[in-house]
Amino acid sequence: MLQIGNNFYTHKEEMTHMALWAFARAPLLIGCDLETISQESLDILMNKELIFINQNGFGQQANCMEGCEFDPLNQYQMYQMLVNGDTGSVRMAVLIVNWDDKNELASVEYDPIKLGVAFNPTDNCVYEDVYGEFETMNVDATPQTFTNIDPHFHMAFYVKCLPW
Repeated sequence: MLQIGNNFYTHKEEMTHMALWAFARAPLLIGCDLETISQESLDILMNKELIFINQNGFGQQANCMEGCEFDPLNQYQMYQMLVNGDTGSVRMAVLIVNWDDKNELASVEYDPIKLGVAFNPTDNCVYEDVYGEFETMNVDATPQTFTNIDPHFHMAFYVKCLPW
């Protein structure tokens, strides 16, 4: 059961909690009093993109791609899963979570070739932020570095790579 709206987590932790449940394709059961929930928490529960990821037609939860083994030195984990696009196309949904407890920002490299999303460095990759906080990037299939991911926060985006 989601713990969003119970005043247990910070706003960023609530957003990460929702993203993790969405990528896990877990049932999105609201576990708070809907009469007293803040608008900020309600907005998290109603995030259309995360609900879309959770309800995608492929039926598989995200796979952990990096930082998956237990190691206290792992600062982040990266998950990805295929989802249906808005026009019937297929794209990859990616979630990077910074688990650091020492207030250290995470800087994470996403390599679409290494992670099986692209096959050639000249492939064209389109990156779209789930929250619309960064501009859509249209770049070649070289590794992209995502910086300044706050502790207990995450970055969620779609990526689709095709040959030029």
